[in-house]
Amino acid sequence: MEGFLDAGDRIMMFRPYGKYPAENGGAKISITLIGTDTGSGAITDAKGVPLDEDPDGKAGGDFEYKFNIIK
Repeated sequence: MEGFLDAGDRIMMFRPYGKYPAENGGAKISITLIGTDTGSGAITDAKGVPLDEDPDGKAGGDFEYKFNIIK
């Protein structure tokens, strides 16, 4: 699906150019943020603490979130 991605300092917003295909069970959305273990590429919480997104016991890794949009 094509659209506009606005990645600000604290909010990321995707606006599709057309309607989401919400028929037949909904639109399946998967968001993956590619992160590093340290530095400016680390995925952090609101206080700047790096998150452990690949539950290996240490901060860092990619963050994946999946959800459906239904009518």
